[in-house]
Parts: sequence; structure tokens; C-alpha cells
Amino acid sequence: VTIRGNLPSPTQLDCTLNVTMNLLRSSVGSSWNRSTKISHNQSIRRGRNYSAAGMREVETSKDLVSIMWKDGKKTDFPHIWMRDNCPCPQCLHPKTLQKQVDTLTIPLDLMPIAAAITNEGHLDITWSEGSSMHRSLYPSSLFAGVQEDDVEAIPWDGSYGAKIEEFIVPFSQLSDHHGMKSLTDLIKIYGFAFVSGIDPTVAGAGQIADKIAYVRQTMYGGLWDVSPNMAMADTAYTNCELQPHTDGCYFSDPPGLQIITIMEHEGTGGQSTLVDGLKVVRELESKNPESFSYLKKTNIPFQYFDDDHVMRSSRTIFELDSKNRLVRFSYNNDDRGPIHLQDPTEMSKFYTSIRDLLSHIKNPANMIQYQLPPGTAMITDNWRVMHGRKGFTGNVIFCLGTFKLNFQVGYST
Repeated sequence: VTIRGNLPSPTQLDCTLNVTMNLLRSSVGSSWNRSTKISHNQSIRRGRNYSAAGMREVETSKDLVSIMWKDGKKTDFPHIWMRDNCPCPQCLHPKTLQKQVDTLTIPLDLMPIAAAITNEGHLDITWSEGSSMHRSLYPSSLFAGVQEDDVEAIPWDGSYGAKIEEFIVPFSQLSDHHGMKSLTDLIKIYGFAFVSGIDPTVAGAGQIADKIAYVRQTMYGGLWDVSPNMAMADTAYTNCELQPHTDGCYFSDPPGLQIITIMEHEGTGGQSTLVDGLKVVRELESKNPESFSYLKKTNIPFQYFDDDHVMRSSRTIFELDSKNRLVRFSYNNDDRGPIHLQDPTEMSKFYTSIRDLLSHIKNPANMIQYQLPPGTAMITDNWRVMHGRKGFTGNVIFCLGTFKLNFQVGYST
């Protein structure tokens, strides 16, 4: 019997796993150690901080590895999952951090022959693999974020406008992990946040973008400015009111995050508006169940035209997962294209359902209004929160941008 592979030292292993966890933090917004300055968030279920809890002991059974944590909690992991996620250099490339283990070669009836917690606090498992053995060493940080996300996204209505100051994070605080965590927590839990103290320029908005994710390039550019310009083929370039909407419905993959700043404001009006798509879907399900069922399964066409582009896409307005949780809400009534339904009865169902949906979107009780000042950026989860603006006089120059990043919280309906 031989043991395959060189086992890394605990220090080397922690270094590799810390890099892995940092990458995960940047992609999901630090999902496992949630705290937020919001004072009214008692309903938030905190994410487990496995690294802080520490492993106390381990037990193995026919199918599971059971870890008892120092905080009294217990988590179970199937044997095949543990082996598939071995972090040794033979199974996880130390430079690229990509899998090297061939999952097909892992037997479904795999069994550990030894399991213990080391003096350094790592989980040490030896696996029997035919005529050989494989040893895996798991730091507690490996288990961070691998359990189902236990954040409870909080639906909100217009009353949250009175608490808007609690959703503002100063730009100066984004230089460390705690400040970024405050920002990303707000976005994950509520779907929006504000960043104050930035330069009222495109470059100022870009400084925030650089800290969150890469900017998504569209036919508008990366970060672009918007001001009244009747030569543009978009209502956003007028001083008219924009009803609450999500952006990019006509894209096959709508943007994940949206950033809006005011660079110049000379005139009156132009308040930003926000509506929670999660709240809208919940109200639709409870008050208009037939419309909810219809829109849940009916693809709606969206379109965009200008002199150089024709964009079309069709999708359901909201997408639910297997547990009936909201994954994505995407709607812009101005960009909705004509739907072709041969059956007049279906057409009646369609317009009844759209009217019911719009009654919740346009309900003043569901809308936050906020006068976004120059030097403050508004960031919204474009897969959940609708944004808009009131009409204005004079001249307002906005800076807009979208990010290729989605916070995949299961928004319970």
C-alpha cells in the first residue's frame, strides 16, 4: 500500500486556501460572515464563520463526514464531496486554483480509513482508493461559503426612504475589507446601497467600479454620461420621468449591478426612485395569484433600436428556483415589445397580468424617492431592484455603468 502525492505543510495549505477564499469573496461579496450596520436587520440569518468557529472533532459514517464545531454546531459532508474538494497540490492546482482531480475516477462508495483534527486545527483524512491511499488536509476556511447561502434577503417598501442614511457607505471606508463588506452586504440583503464622497466625474464612478467588479462593455460603452439629448434614441436622454425599471432587458444576459451618479445638477426635480422587485413578486403572488402563475411561465419580448443596433430578447419577468425563491426579476415596460398571441383569451390574460404587475410597481407605497446629490453613487442589484427618476428641469448630467457581477441570493417569495 502506498500513499500518493506530497502533502503540503499547514502553512502552504493555508496560503493556497486563503487565495481561494479571497477569490470567492471578490466574486460573491463575502457571503459567509455577514454583519451590517443596518439597525433594523434582526431578521437576517447570519452566515456561519467556519474559520472563527474552529473544528472540535470529526466523525465518519457510511456516507458522511460529520464535523463538530467549537460553537456547538454540526455540519455533514458526503464522502465524495470531501474527496472531490481535496485541496492538495495533486487535486487543486497551486497556481491556477483549478481542479485537477478527475471526478469520474472517485468511487461513489468511497470510504475514509482515518479522520482526525490536527493540532493546527485542520481536518486530516486518509482515503482508501483501491490499492493505494490518498491523504487530504482541510483547513476550516475551506468550508466557508460551501453550505447553502443562509442570508435572508429583506423585502422593503417606500417606508425605507426614511432610513436612507443607513444605506450610505463613505468611499473612504472601501479601502479595507470591512468597508467593502458593509457595501456588499447591503446590496445582497436589500438590493441597493449608496457610496458617498466620490469625485462627481466618470473617473470617480470608475474608482468604485474597480473595487467591485469589471465594468461591462455595451453599445453605450463602459461608464458613460447621460444628459438631455434629443438626438439619442432613448427616453433616458430626455428630462421626462422614467418609470421604475431594470436595465438591459433586451440583452440575453442583463447586467448584474448598475451604478448611477450625478455629475452635475442645475435645476429642479430628478429624484431617483427605487422599487424592490422581490416585494413586487411577493405582492403579486399573494394578491394576484393567477397573474403570478401566468407571468412565471410566459416569455415576454423586449427590444431596443437605434441607428446602429437592433437588440431583442425574450424571457419571463421573474425566475424562481426549485424552492420557489426569486433568482432574477427583469422588467422595463418601455422596452417591452409586442407579444404575439393567437388566442384572444391568452391576450386578455397577458394584459390583465401586466396591469396587475404594474399596479404593484407603480404603487407609491412601494417606492423610495431620494435626491441623489453630486458625489454620491447609487448601486443597485439589477436582477432585483428597479430604478427610475422623476422628471426634471434645467440640466442634469448622470454617469451610468453596469457590472458583470450577480449576487446569487435566493430571495424567498
